[in-house]
Amino acid sequence: MTAQENAPSFKANKGIKFYNAGDRISEAITFSLPGTVNANSGNLLANWHMDAPAASFFQVPTEIRLQQDLSRINVDFATTVLQRFADRGVIMIDEEWDAGDDEERAERFPFAVSDEAAKVKGEAKWIKYLQTIVKNHINACDRARAAGGFPLEAQGFTKRALKLLNMQDPAATAFDSFKKQVAIAADAPQQVQSAEATQLRAELAETQAMLKKVLDRLAAKEQLDDQETIEEQASPNGKRGQRQQNRQSA
Repeated sequence: MTAQENAPSFKANKGIKFYNAGDRISEAITFSLPGTVNANSGNLLANWHMDAPAASFFQVPTEIRLQQDLSRINVDFATTVLQRFADRGVIMIDEEWDAGDDEERAERFPFAVSDEAAKVKGEAKWIKYLQTIVKNHINACDRARAAGGFPLEAQGFTKRALKLLNMQDPAATAFDSFKKQVAIAADAPQQVQSAEATQLRAELAETQAMLKKVLDRLAAKEQLDDQETIEEQASPNGKRGQRQQNRQSA
């Protein structure tokens, strides 16, 4: 889904303050423009460009104004931003956020009541995100070795995560170790792998695959529950919108 070339230009308000604890995020968020029509009789699509500098605050609009007629359109970019980037240390600052007495819930959800609290929570989430990326890579290396294969070295952001955490790539160290073993065993007679060892590796790989499926299902359910809570808190149709309506009617 991409924005149409003939979509009207617009200006966004300052909206809600966020904090990004991790690397810079630059991404287009596509949305529809109510009251407009394209060639297929649907609403025109436009893009709002999100630019969140590394370890900095940034703004997410709640309203845009079309330049052609100055009409205003409410948008829910805040929910989209959190659903996509909360795990990477993006925190929404909401002075009225109340996590109650549940410390685990307060730590898990991407809301903070102040700039300082947003920094602390965002940095913790960013570190956890890096650790998760690295852990997934290490698990992949372990699975490769358990199956009798050879782990692949980290690439892209995984390589950067290892660097930021000041950790060595186990695949790289395994390769170095392998080269040393090859040099030592160059003149040794080749050993034939037994059928029992081959079967054991296959059973271990199958068990690990089943366990991964179970853990993935549990993680997916928790993520869905978290997304529903984020939408309820950040959406203009949720608690934030209700508070705005109450202030306007007061």
